[in-house]
Amino acid sequence: MKIEHIPFDEEIKRFDEHLKDPENERTILSGIFGIGKTYFIHDYFKVNEDIYDVIIISPVNYSVSSNEDIFELIKFDILFQLLGKKIDYENFQLDYLNSADLYLKENYKNILLEFAKGIPKVGRNIFDMALPIKGLIELFEKPLENTIKGVKKTKEKSKIDDKEEAAEFLKFLANIKGTPVELNMTSQLINKLLQSQSEEENNNSERKFVLVIDDIDRVDPEHIFRIFNVFSAHFDYYGYSGQNKFEFDKVILVCDIKNIKSVFCHRYGENADFSGYIDKFYSNEIFHYDFARRIEDNVTYFLSRISTNNKILKDALEVRGSMIKTDLTMVLGDMVLSGSLSLRSILKFLNTNLLFPDKTIRLRGQNIYLFSIPIFIEIYLLNKLLDGKENLLKALNLLVSFKPAHKLHGGNNFVDKRIGSLIQLVDYKNNHLEQKDELITYESTEHGFKATYGIYPISAGYGSYGKIKDITFINQPTYENAPDTVLVKEFIFPMYQLFKLAATNYYQLVSAAE
Repeated sequence: MKIEHIPFDEEIKRFDEHLKDPENERTILSGIFGIGKTYFIHDYFKVNEDIYDVIIISPVNYSVSSNEDIFELIKFDILFQLLGKKIDYENFQLDYLNSADLYLKENYKNILLEFAKGIPKVGRNIFDMALPIKGLIELFEKPLENTIKGVKKTKEKSKIDDKEEAAEFLKFLANIKGTPVELNMTSQLINKLLQSQSEEENNNSERKFVLVIDDIDRVDPEHIFRIFNVFSAHFDYYGYSGQNKFEFDKVILVCDIKNIKSVFCHRYGENADFSGYIDKFYSNEIFHYDFARRIEDNVTYFLSRISTNNKILKDALEVRGSMIKTDLTMVLGDMVLSGSLSLRSILKFLNTNLLFPDKTIRLRGQNIYLFSIPIFIEIYLLNKLLDGKENLLKALNLLVSFKPAHKLHGGNNFVDKRIGSLIQLVDYKNNHLEQKDELITYESTEHGFKATYGIYPISAGYGSYGKIKDITFINQPTYENAPDTVLVKEFIFPMYQLFKLAATNYYQLVSAAE
């Protein structure tokens, strides 16, 4: 089942106000890896496609060697996307470099065909351009001599004087790729395509052209600073309030600013002035994108979208409140906040149907169907979500550090069943997962408590769950849940420590099951 839209309206509104600020010509959108920055950017501009015309590029997808200029590939990527917008080339307006303009206009098909062989370097498919334009792209600069000849020939046709001056200026441009005043063939064509599209859409004066460079902090450090330094030189040359690179109305750099700072300090030293370096890349302030709280707020929304063949899980997720839903909401919310679960993982998981296998294990002569026990169901779901044992145990280790203890109340949120079900699995060698009339005692000297619990049927003999009767703590009051009386008391409990023990036992039992 696919999620068409995630309800993060508050965060979208906050970013919308940030971007629409007329003085915000460039900004940095910062957030931790995996939190959904790319998803958010694409979703935001899809919603606002009537306001913004956006080019989104991700250099992390480029096939670029350490000695290649990544900024040249960025230009090819921009050009590839611009050409796919069906721009009317006849709208090109000539400036004082009109010889170069006319050369590009009259010969762009040959230029594109000659350089199309480089398209795969930016992770693009040459056939993607077959419909929008007949000759596809990627530009490496033409040999200087041939280019100058072409410009001179075009100038003669245009009856424009100063041929020698134009040739010398073009030679100058070709030799300064990546500098603030660069206007080589690729850059020149990008500028002209943007100008052409602006003129096509002059009936909508509010429409803005936006360049987004995504995942900057995921490329090689040499390339990170090549990208930043080209923009830096451009801003230094034109002034902080001047035009953006390629004359985009807005430029958005997407990264985790903490990662950029770490790489910067490693490269230039801990005492290097990172603030002074990074300030020029945003007009007003960095937009700190933090969907962790938004995702946490919408965990119930995600859970409601799970498709499964397990009746116990399905029933638990459909009701307003249940032990399984309460437990999963707590665990998933804390995983997001601790950084151990990404939005990307959630979306990937929700696009699949959660099918439970028929796993049984024989304990003391009885066949136990593992996925009729809530705690097994929960751990199976988490194992699928985090893509295996290693990732889940690592995430639980992070949770133990993130939240070493939970403050719980004895009379609400299914506390007795949630703790009891954890102990049911943690203590399986003692209880054998059997439903019993008598109570069982479990003691943990490591975590300082002793619990009395029972194992009860879910319904008509199908499945079972654990439920605590009482807990005695070394340094806390006793929690008691008598049959007719619930004494609501607050206590501290190591939920994730027990969850980790339960997960370890889960993997042992599942691997031994038929």
